[in-house]
Amino acid sequence: NIMLSGEAPLANRTMSDLREMQEFLEYEIYRRDGTIAFSNYETLDFVNMFQDKIMFSKTPRIENSMIEEYGFAEVLEFKTPTVKLHEDLQEMEYYFPILNYADCRLCHGDDHFVRGIAHFRISVSDVYEKVASTRNILSVFFLIVGAAIFTWTVLMLRRIVIRPVNSIGSVVAQVGTGNLDLQIDMKQKDELGVLSGRINRMIEGLKNSKLLELEKARIETRLEESRKYLDNIREGLLLLNRDYI
Repeated sequence: NIMLSGEAPLANRTMSDLREMQEFLEYEIYRRDGTIAFSNYETLDFVNMFQDKIMFSKTPRIENSMIEEYGFAEVLEFKTPTVKLHEDLQEMEYYFPILNYADCRLCHGDDHFVRGIAHFRISVSDVYEKVASTRNILSVFFLIVGAAIFTWTVLMLRRIVIRPVNSIGSVVAQVGTGNLDLQIDMKQKDELGVLSGRINRMIEGLKNSKLLELEKARIETRLEESRKYLDNIREGLLLLNRDYI
């Protein structure tokens, strides 16, 4: 837009202002042949010869230089902007084509679709610093959250799994010593709850079996006493015990 008014000095001052910004490391406009714009009067002479409505006067030029970067040739070939990130330098490099629009062709002619290329490098070190700071904050945050989740998980495992398993193991160990007057007090409805119910039924079954065995032993003892009584009726003797009392 600055060039549409034919203000080359204003364009130079604008670029100088941009160079003074801390983030801008380099800002230049190059011609198609790679020479820096506003370094000589070649374009100015062409414009004055191409049109006779406005004659532009010669203003101070900037130091001449050339660019031979790959990005420059790439933009000329594909006519699209190119952005390159240099992570080692923490810089970003931009190549933007200056297209030869209809208003531009009034002074520069229509020999080329791309009039030149704007090239500048900016520092993204502050972005890297913010990313590093954010990464550290997130690392600490996730570390704290991870520790909290781990602690919560351990406590829940102790409550849901370890404590019930220890309770079941304690009851089973006492049952192994012969104590059948125990029951597992567990109201969970998960697998451990089902297991506890089965163990309780097993203990109840063992207890019933033991009671049946005792009852069977008592019955057999009574039968044995009755048999001795019957065996001694004919002799008129009643054997009460081994001491004959």
